[in-house]
Amino acid sequence: MAYNTSNRSERLLQGRRFTTDNLSLTQEAFTDVFDLGAGEIFTDDGLIPTGSSQLPYSGSSQNGAIVSGSVVNPSIGTDVNVLKYHYRKKLKQAADGQREVYYFTTSDPSSVSDTVTSDQLIETDQQTNFVSPKYIIASDSPNNTESSTPGYKVVVYKDTASSAGSISSDPADPSTYVFDFKTGVLTWVSNAPSATQFVYISVYQYIGRTLRSQIDDGSIGSGGGGGDVTALNAFTGSIDGEVTALMAATASYAASSVVTALDGEVTSLMAATSSYATAANLTSASSSLAADLLRTSTWSVQSPSGGQYQFTGPGLNGTENKPAIYLMRGEKYRFAVSNASGHPFYIQTSAGAYNASNVYSDGVTNNGTQNGNIDFNVQFDAPDILYYVCQYHSGMGNAIHIINKDKAGLISGSAQIVSGLAGQNISVGELTATKVVSNIISQSISFASGSTIFGDELTDTHQITGSLSLTGSFSFSEIDGGNF
Repeated sequence: MAYNTSNRSERLLQGRRFTTDNLSLTQEAFTDVFDLGAGEIFTDDGLIPTGSSQLPYSGSSQNGAIVSGSVVNPSIGTDVNVLKYHYRKKLKQAADGQREVYYFTTSDPSSVSDTVTSDQLIETDQQTNFVSPKYIIASDSPNNTESSTPGYKVVVYKDTASSAGSISSDPADPSTYVFDFKTGVLTWVSNAPSATQFVYISVYQYIGRTLRSQIDDGSIGSGGGGGDVTALNAFTGSIDGEVTALMAATASYAASSVVTALDGEVTSLMAATSSYATAANLTSASSSLAADLLRTSTWSVQSPSGGQYQFTGPGLNGTENKPAIYLMRGEKYRFAVSNASGHPFYIQTSAGAYNASNVYSDGVTNNGTQNGNIDFNVQFDAPDILYYVCQYHSGMGNAIHIINKDKAGLISGSAQIVSGLAGQNISVGELTATKVVSNIISQSISFASGSTIFGDELTDTHQITGSLSLTGSFSFSEIDGGNF
């Protein structure tokens, strides 16, 4: 059988890779094991999620998705990519064709019999640095990479299906294989795949920064050692000379007549500034700024624990869970999305679950962000109702109602929107309606000026119970019966 504990230990101690006992010790490729290279030291290991609640991916729709450092540290200055999720990635079998050893390579095998080039050499597209359960808290360590509450235990399949979406078999027994998280080599201990079966694996891979990548980009140390120190000393000496020359030039310049001319320019500038900063100018600028602020509202949108979006901002009492939002055509709004990793925020035309075919993009910038601003310039032809939803989870959003406001301040919209004003205190300058039905229990009505006409036919009936007090003239053209 391919896996041999004694042979593996001996080869690792001698700095060689272990793939199969079908190769001798001298045939195995050399690799960094105990003599760690800079490329094997994870400098972002502190940003690797340590609990299932921080791992948002466990299904086919998230294949290739990235986990960023802000998941662990929301206040991180510059976000970095830390993990990549692989869902049922097809592995390529060893060159010996014995189906006992499989490699995680960038390219998929072209057929069930496709193999790597050589077991003695490391493939050019072989992937390494996978994340093992040692990084997760003990209570979540039993969870695997396809659990509803994910963990880091790999899930492996043997199946005749040529694509991940067609797999029908159950996961392989973990006791029948060994996966080397460092090198990406999977070795079967027993029950190896048949000649018609592919091998698939679901696993998280570390793609964050390493000591080597940060040395190369200059963010840690430098590659020059003592040579860099010498260069730094020479540069410092050069700077000293430049400073001395600058000081001499400044002293000479300060004694010249140019300084006097500069004083005059400063005086003129101050006079011009004083002239511009009049009350009228400042009032105009202030009014313009106020108008800009009134035309745009901003809501803070978060989802710290999932299940629903939380809004904070205009029209809301503190923080509210997935409220209905009211926007006005011709206005600009901003949804500042943060702390919503794994919950991309989309505006679409249909309620319920996310539907890529119904995503609304007219006037919307940065739709679908998990951490950033979504700006909505509401177009005049926008529909009466839209919806905000999560790409991956239904039930997290609500409706966005779109209403009109013309230059006279009149509000109009669908019956659904107007009915939402029921029970509210409304103050308007002018109300125009086709029909108004009212039931006034107790009210005082005062007509300051103008002509007040009750009814338009002689047969119209108006009844007043109580007293009627009039100041001024009261005219009528005809009385049909009654007593005074």
